[in-house]
Amino acid sequence: MKTFILDIIPKIKSYSKRLDDASILQNKPWIFLDENTKSKIVYIFRSNGQLLISNNGIIEKAKWEFINNELIMIETKESSFLFRHGFLDENILALNLDGQDGFALLINEIQLQRELNSYDAVLKYLENSYIKTNNSFKEKEAPIIKISFVDNPYVDGVPEFKIIKKENSWTLLTGSFERIHLEFVDGLQGFYLSLANGTFTCDMNKFHKNEKECILNLYNYLKR
Repeated sequence: MKTFILDIIPKIKSYSKRLDDASILQNKPWIFLDENTKSKIVYIFRSNGQLLISNNGIIEKAKWEFINNELIMIETKESSFLFRHGFLDENILALNLDGQDGFALLINEIQLQRELNSYDAVLKYLENSYIKTNNSFKEKEAPIIKISFVDNPYVDGVPEFKIIKKENSWTLLTGSFERIHLEFVDGLQGFYLSLANGTFTCDMNKFHKNEKECILNLYNYLKR
């Protein structure tokens, strides 16, 4: 796998989803980024441990497994590879081959709804989504919002938080939605989705009709 030196990855690691987040990683077409070849290599991590590798439509069946939430092993016919968690969100998967400095980049084109077909495009996406947004938030000092959970016994234990940003987006899977980024007073950061059907989710596995319950679920997920 071709790798890229990405100094930005350690800076945004706190925004990353866990490597073992099945709702994001598994059963999605992850396209391997290589600017020097016209080959389209797609990796699909199936939930049964099978890894499908499609090279211009020709499929090789391999294996993959989690070692823990920071390590993933990929075994092909030729050899086995140990990768470390670099970064994961709905659009980008960055994996660090153990013992090397660079990152292998895989792009989820279906979720993103646009192409990230170059190193520069990926870098710009990460900077705009995490670095510039976070710096702007610190400069403007968005007010801390406190929500009272007294009337809802199922959402105790959520500290004060402030909204970093809100983004409107759309996918074939969910339709239109709003992505709401939060920073809790203890430093944890994450986001949840407000869907057009009136439900809320932070992991696409569980949907809440109550926004406060969704925020609690997000906070408990970030504390793990």
